[in-house]
Amino acid sequence: MKEIKKSGERNIRLRPYIKIAFFSFLAFALVGICLFSALFYDGYDEYDLIEIPNIYGILEDDIVLPDNIKLLKSYEYTSDELACRVIYQSAVGEKKSSGEYTLLVKIGLKKERYTLPNLIGKSEDSAKDIIKSLGGCVNVEYIDSLDKEGVVYQSPKAGAVIYKEDAVEIFVSRNNTKKSVCVPSLEGLKIEEAIDKIKKSQLSLGNVQYTLCDDLDSGVVLMQSLPEGSYVSLQREINLVVSKKTEIKDMKESHKNIWMTKKRAE
Repeated sequence: MKEIKKSGERNIRLRPYIKIAFFSFLAFALVGICLFSALFYDGYDEYDLIEIPNIYGILEDDIVLPDNIKLLKSYEYTSDELACRVIYQSAVGEKKSSGEYTLLVKIGLKKERYTLPNLIGKSEDSAKDIIKSLGGCVNVEYIDSLDKEGVVYQSPKAGAVIYKEDAVEIFVSRNNTKKSVCVPSLEGLKIEEAIDKIKKSQLSLGNVQYTLCDDLDSGVVLMQSLPEGSYVSLQREINLVVSKKTEIKDMKESHKNIWMTKKRAE
């Protein structure tokens, strides 16, 4: 009787450990199955996958895709060679589940062209209407003048073939009491020559800034604040950046001039 009691007590003590071992085995088995599935099974049967073909450069009307792959198209302006052809696709060579993937593609769109007519002499409104009717955009620059009215210059010039939606710049002269002057080119001139040219052009000299430049003589205009050829109002200030050499360079130049003067005197 004592032996039976002892064996029964042992079984009772071992039951929790047996349960723990059993459930641990089940947990390890489930983890192993999950790892195996993740490594060797992609969730789809190989026969249910469809490979996305490369359709880059294909004409829009010739696009052929596997069944159940949805096609979403958008359009983008491009060169004439790629017009009406696929210029982008969101996937290529990848295997996707049929009926569950949308392929995004961009189709090249050819820009329409037109020949720009002669706008010189036309009024501002007339020139704008002509350009807009052809599909272009207009940028207007104004020039104050007593001599002419209307468009005095256009860019690009008449006869140029340009794309629609490209900008055309027109320079419009207005009959105004406030006269404009054309900015001369001052870069490369000596400061004295530049000042004289500014006065003759009916402009005003603004700030003069000096900067070290040993490659040029001192007093040469390097930059001007108003661009050459632009039209501005009378007495408009123009700022200059002028070269100057380091003191050592200036001393060498002065000694050289003194030596040359002595030589000439001899």
